[in-house]
Amino acid sequence: MYPVGYRAKALPVGYRKVIVSGKPYFYAKGNYYRWLPKTATYVVVKNPGAAFG
Repeated sequence: MYPVGYRAKALPVGYRKVIVSGKPYFYAKGNYYRWLPKTATYVVVKNPGAAFG
């Protein structure tokens, strides 16, 4: 797993898209990512579902 804030140019193979509160996230290998259009990268974020648990 990567630390929160880690940025990648591409998502890992086998990722899946999940929608949480109407926002798209991408999940792969234990990490949640969000797309950052300004930098054209994906950034690792905290588990978006943890706020609801």
